[in-house]
Amino acid sequence: MNGDERQPLASSARRRRLKDRLPVRLRHHWRPAGALCAGLAVAVYFFGDSRISPYVTSSSRAEADTITQNIEGAVDLYDASASHSIQISYDQVEFDKMMKEFKNEGTKEFIEADLTIDGVYLEDVGLRLKGNSTLSSLRGNGKGMPRGGRQTPGADAGQGDPQAPGQGAGGGRDRGQATGGGPGTTEEAPGQASGGTGTGGGGGGGATAGGQGAGGDKAAGGQGAGGTAGGDGNAAGGDKAAGGQGAGGTAGGDGNAAGGGPGGMVNYNLSADKPEELPWLIKIDEYVEGRAYQGEREISLRPGSNDQLPLNEALSLSLTKSSGQPAEGYSFTSVKVNNRPEATRLMVDNPDTEYAESVSDGDGVLYKARAGGSFAYRGDDPSEYETSFRQLNKVGSQDLEPVMKLIKWVNEASDTEFEEDLDKYVDVDSLADYVATQNLLLNFDDIAGPGKNYLLWYDLDTKKFSVLGWDYNLTFSGDATAGPDDETGMGGGFPGGGQGGQGMPEGMPEGMPEGMPEGMPEGAPGGGNGAAGEGRSGMGGHALKDRFLDSDAFDAVYKKAYKNLYAKLYGSGAATDALDEIADQAREAAGSSKALDEAVDKLRTTVTQRTAALAKDKQVTG
Repeated sequence: MNGDERQPLASSARRRRLKDRLPVRLRHHWRPAGALCAGLAVAVYFFGDSRISPYVTSSSRAEADTITQNIEGAVDLYDASASHSIQISYDQVEFDKMMKEFKNEGTKEFIEADLTIDGVYLEDVGLRLKGNSTLSSLRGNGKGMPRGGRQTPGADAGQGDPQAPGQGAGGGRDRGQATGGGPGTTEEAPGQASGGTGTGGGGGGGATAGGQGAGGDKAAGGQGAGGTAGGDGNAAGGDKAAGGQGAGGTAGGDGNAAGGGPGGMVNYNLSADKPEELPWLIKIDEYVEGRAYQGEREISLRPGSNDQLPLNEALSLSLTKSSGQPAEGYSFTSVKVNNRPEATRLMVDNPDTEYAESVSDGDGVLYKARAGGSFAYRGDDPSEYETSFRQLNKVGSQDLEPVMKLIKWVNEASDTEFEEDLDKYVDVDSLADYVATQNLLLNFDDIAGPGKNYLLWYDLDTKKFSVLGWDYNLTFSGDATAGPDDETGMGGGFPGGGQGGQGMPEGMPEGMPEGMPEGMPEGAPGGGNGAAGEGRSGMGGHALKDRFLDSDAFDAVYKKAYKNLYAKLYGSGAATDALDEIADQAREAAGSSKALDEAVDKLRTTVTQRTAALAKDKQVTG
């Protein structure tokens, strides 16, 4: 063998074994790793299609979402006697994009804006549209709620919106009669007409089969609907409003007149060209975590501006607070958006974490009912209730489980169980106060209304619920003579319902059919399916309120609450005094005008009639 030739080493020719390629630590602990993988495979095989529902087991009462930057101002935000101003600036491209998305998809997304409030500058706040049916006129394509007999942009003069089922067409005046399907004589339910399109002197056409006859010889509850229009015929208002009160107006030009009803309820014709008049939610901490202004994170600019200020909502908030029940703060303010003219608006504290913590010293959890939600029991999965309720405080330490238990019990308890055990779940005196207050305020859209405007407060000490009110833009509407046993909302049927015979309040859509058409906004009443938790009629209603009022066992506590609250709010003259004060504040903020004076007078008439009617009711005065 040549001396230069060398035999290769056996080790260099040998390939490394697979196990030698694994990390040493894994080779030493392969058994636990293998067991973990095997267990995971078994879990995926047997439970891979199962849903895991998260529950919070912590009993902590702490608020996790705390304010870290509180900006103080020189003027108390909700000092109604002070002068307030708001300036909002944003990028027009972002605004246009937001409006396009809302028009096409119905989504309400935040955009960044800069805010100056009472002289204090806040950069990068969140700004988005707020409301449901209130915003329908912004969409203008039949995707929103029918607009009270008003047409979509571009429709021919005197023609109704062809995309809104049950909406009458025609530009006539007074009561008129529907033609085509007969003069409102073919009845499928009391006060309902089916037929064709109104023409000539008819105040609107008949409805689709099963729908309400809008502007026919008789509408629901015997109400006449329809208005006189000029231009494109967008007049709202009728020969008779609920309670026999005349309402409505004549439109000129483009016909965008807002018809007023009892208590100053109006239809708001909103436009993207007038952002200073749009309903807005201002979120102080949307882009800056932990920031607040005077302890407030959310501010709501309510619908209505200048001489259409929602005086009824301000009055309702004032009276609710004076009754000893929780109510949001409010004040009037001037609002300027970019380089647009100023408008006077009602600014209201939007229920949020801080509002929840202010209720009963914050020793509880506040849940806000969502507009498109329900009170139906959907099992024990919390995610099934996220579209119905939003938890406002103590997120992470408390959860939706108490609400789920309440819903299940209310929907499944027998009448006897409901009467015997209600006080184990609900503060009965508080519930009586809430229901009585909504009746006294003639609130069409309370817990049983289309917008689901209520809050549930869960006391962590007593483990009982109370119902709180919010969003009072449909108060002081309907029959001013309604008594404690008369339905002022939607619980007794739709529309109007109740024993009082009042119809749809002015400002709500005319000719709404019994089954809601497609494209109705979130919060519109359901389509008559009678689902559990949604009231006996399936059109509005609420199981908790309905069962409470239906039970003779709670009649005494309800009537006692009603008497006490009547004496406090009306018998004492508090409602009139509060209205005088609010009217002065509105004139100070918006300036005196004939239209504002008329709105004040209209609301004063409703309050006066309400006071006089209740004073004659022996159930109320004893």
